[in-house]
Amino acid sequence: MDGVIKFVILFFDLGQKSLFLKAHNNDAELIRRVNMYAKTGKQNKAELIVVCIALVAFVLGLVAHLAGASIANSDVFGYIAAPIPLVLGVIVILSYKIAEAAED
Repeated sequence: MDGVIKFVILFFDLGQKSLFLKAHNNDAELIRRVNMYAKTGKQNKAELIVVCIALVAFVLGLVAHLAGASIANSDVFGYIAAPIPLVLGVIVILSYKIAEAAED
């Protein structure tokens, strides 16, 4: 495929911005530009941590929902459900701080 222009269109969604990279005759230049927008190891790790935190928040919300539905049957479930909004708020702030630290 020497001498043939390779047409590669890569689409990167960078928040609100979109970037299209069109193929160049020089593949090294294309690879350099692609790597410039690739995620770092720190960003990948932070993304996994935030996803795990979101999963924990979902489970806590589910437990709170079930506890709230069962509040008529037992006061113990009410004690579980009462602080859940505060706990979820702390989880949201924690995940935001982790994601923000990964941006640096």
